[in-house]
Amino acid sequence: MESIPTRSILNTEYRNWQITIQADENMCAHYSFAITSTTGYTQHVSMGGKDELSALRRAKEM
Repeated sequence: MESIPTRSILNTEYRNWQITIQADENMCAHYSFAITSTTGYTQHVSMGGKDELSALRRAKEM
C-alpha cells in the first residue's frame, strides 16, 4: 500500500473562513481539513473525505 504524505494541498477562503485541505493516511479518508475563523478559532476534521473535492464540500458545510 502506498503511503500518502501529510501536506497542505489546498488553501482557500469561504465566507471569511480559511479552509486548508491536507492529504493524510487514514483508513477511511485520504483527506483532512481545518477551518479557521476570522477570530482565529480553528477546527480540524481528520476524516474529511475520500478526495479533495469531497473534503472541500464537507468543509464548506460546517
